[in-house]
Amino acid sequence: MAGQKDISSEELLARILKSLDYEKAEGVVQIDLRGKSAMGEYMVVCSGRSTRQVNAISEKLVDALKQEYRRLCKVDGKGA
Repeated sequence: MAGQKDISSEELLARILKSLDYEKAEGVVQIDLRGKSAMGEYMVVCSGRSTRQVNAISEKLVDALKQEYRRLCKVDGKGA
């Protein structure tokens, strides 16, 4: 994507995990996809205490990554 800041996948993962910890996400799991998928290098899965909390966690993370790194993110499973 044009305009993206240069950041390693490990640095991006660390930023994501920091945000999830700050927002009190529960059951955070990181899955290493390096060499297994062309889609990405890591997948992060977490939950929250309510649908409202999960929505807030995901929206804040997406906004932060867009502002800080000019990254567009895909969020799946917010309603499940």
